[in-house]
Amino acid sequence: MDYKLLQQDLTELNSDGNRERGRYGEDVSKKKNLVLVETFATYRMRYMIEQYESEPTEYALDTVTNEEAEEFSQLYLGEQISSHRVVSKEECVKMYLEDNNFVNDISYKRLKKHCIHAIDYDEE
Repeated sequence: MDYKLLQQDLTELNSDGNRERGRYGEDVSKKKNLVLVETFATYRMRYMIEQYESEPTEYALDTVTNEEAEEFSQLYLGEQISSHRVVSKEECVKMYLEDNNFVNDISYKRLKKHCIHAIDYDEE
């Protein structure tokens, strides 16, 4: 017999509804969900363009815009989060296959093992 549940049943009005609540009302369920976090990366790129002094400097801008110049240097400025949402396992697999069109089929189990980061709550 689980005496903790018995005591909860005897002392609480909504005891069965509070089974997944901690002492102070916090959610202590072990249910997990998948959260898709979308980001974009930002780089500062530099190009060094040599041109005639008589030409407007906008020609250098056109050279870069037309992707005719090699980069001089770059600096990674980080990732910014653009959106997030909860997704299902099925949606996760579908999204992976759409984003990685070189893969024909993959299981959720394999994705979980290799591509999904699980928060380690034991470290806290």
